[in-house]
Amino acid sequence: FEPNDSLTNIFRNEYFNQDIRIGYKKVSKAYTLDAGLSLVPTMQKSHNISNPDKDIPESWVWNLAPFVRYRLKMSKSRSLNVNYMGRSSQPTMAQIQPVPDYSDPLNIVIGNPNLKPTFTHNVNVRFQDFNMEAQRSIMLMGFVRYNQNSIVSNTTFDPETGGRITNYTNANGVWNARLMNMI
Repeated sequence: FEPNDSLTNIFRNEYFNQDIRIGYKKVSKAYTLDAGLSLVPTMQKSHNISNPDKDIPESWVWNLAPFVRYRLKMSKSRSLNVNYMGRSSQPTMAQIQPVPDYSDPLNIVIGNPNLKPTFTHNVNVRFQDFNMEAQRSIMLMGFVRYNQNSIVSNTTFDPETGGRITNYTNANGVWNARLMNMI
């Protein structure tokens, strides 16, 4: 059996991710505060075992993000929580390997070895109040997520074959938000 070099996909992958933090914590009767700064280095590289010309070189991304956890205790039954956290996540193997996947000839997928890891900023806010005498509970929650270098698919249509070709790229400005309440 002789593999076809243009279709062979044998990689050895390395990924390194750390979260280095320095912070401050204060606990009192009224509130708890945990705040600081995170340095998040991320490294990835891939070695193509069958064809070293297709190696994906080592790349480093350094993200810097604050982190905050704050809890305000207004009474025994009322509190406000605010949390912020940043997180890094690597692209999948299918997203970075530059070998076309022809398993479905009408939907060809090609990876992008130049993808950077996604860095996600998360903010959560929650207010809650419980009235024991009235047996009433109120909760209000908000959530916002913003991605730097979000990995998105880019699909083009080939009018000659009727098929699609999909590859991946990094994009900024990807976000979502939710607001929920409970009474």
